[in-house]
Amino acid sequence: MLGYLEQLKQDGKLDEFPDYVLIDMHLSDMDALTFLTRFEQLVVNIETPEVFILSSSGSKKSRDLAMQYSFVSAYLKKPVPPDFIEVLIAGRSVDDSPH
Repeated sequence: MLGYLEQLKQDGKLDEFPDYVLIDMHLSDMDALTFLTRFEQLVVNIETPEVFILSSSGSKKSRDLAMQYSFVSAYLKKPVPPDFIEVLIAGRSVDDSPH
């Protein structure tokens, strides 16, 4: 995913950037926090997509770390019903995160 976004930026195709990014806390090649750090560097000076994080863990520490990024809109515990994602994208303020 990052490689694709980096290529879009390098090619000047910023209009092709997604509006939303949905990632799992445990990616196959890196963890979500590493992704978020690299993503933050990538989106400097461009309109930033909203990021939704999915996790099988209700870890408050992980949630707090992820939510420090201004572009992270939600930290959701799996399983998340598909219609819930639609609600998030529709712009309603819904949060399934542990407090």
